[in-house]
Amino acid sequence: MTILFTGKKKRNKGFTLIELSVVLFIIVLITGIVIPNFSFFKRERLSGIARSLAGFLKGIRTEAMFSNYPVRAVFNFSDKKIKPEVCRPVAEGVCEWGSLGKMEFQIPKSVSIEDISVYGDRVTTGELFIPFSHTGATPPVDIHLKMGEERVTVSLNPATGEVRIIEGYNETFEVQSE
Repeated sequence: MTILFTGKKKRNKGFTLIELSVVLFIIVLITGIVIPNFSFFKRERLSGIARSLAGFLKGIRTEAMFSNYPVRAVFNFSDKKIKPEVCRPVAEGVCEWGSLGKMEFQIPKSVSIEDISVYGDRVTTGELFIPFSHTGATPPVDIHLKMGEERVTVSLNPATGEVRIIEGYNETFEVQSE
């Protein structure tokens, strides 16, 4: 068997400038669509966390009403946990506060609690106790959450017991001057 060499070399052809330009244009187009939507994903994630927190607070209120004992939500700013505690009467007008089961709400590390406003007073450190009476009454509370530049307010309405989620940083309680 004889192989003849004709002298012609096969040319290895690369990409043309037009092909490279088209691919680069497609990459830039996709990047331009995807990157601006990252803030949308952050906003949706923060809204989801706020909805979960609202549901948790509604659960604490419901527990107070059905147990017929005062319950309080304990906000710990340093470890970003919220735990409910129930009042167990030990004497007339004296409570021994105890854990309400294993209920707990953990705020993710990516979310910060800017502050919690109770009757218009802002708290940013330590522990904060928010009472829920056996009638379901609670003080007006605004919980301000932040993720990156996105902000959301979880607001407790003392009159109705409703928990609302408001986009942005909002104060729903206004101090009335005399």
